[in-house]
Amino acid sequence: MDRMNSLFGYQREDVPNSRIEDETDSILVEVAYASTEKQEIVQLRVPRGTVAYDAVILSKITNIFPEIDINEADLGVFSSPLDGKRRPSSKTYILLENDRVEIYRPLIISPMELRRKRSDLRAESAKGKKNAK
Repeated sequence: MDRMNSLFGYQREDVPNSRIEDETDSILVEVAYASTEKQEIVQLRVPRGTVAYDAVILSKITNIFPEIDINEADLGVFSSPLDGKRRPSSKTYILLENDRVEIYRPLIISPMELRRKRSDLRAESAKGKKNAK
């Protein structure tokens, strides 16, 4: 199925009766992304039955942020990752009215490594205070 179909007249093969004839069969959703420099939230109407992955493509947010690789990016809805484990994947989660699809940036440093560095800094700071006395 071509994911870049026109917005209306769009048919989901895996969702029965998903053919969209007019705007009344659509829902309002948002697609959000934040780089280190700026944040963008794109509001758009999508056909009922649209999945999160398709909404990101339809939003054309990659025109604003060309660094996004939609096939590799992690997606979520209202801070809940669509990881295919606890929640459906981004290609199976069917959006609801007013859902906000979020595109997550990859981590630069793992949370465990960050905690380790903070702990080391605190230990060095405590040593410095002890030696100054």
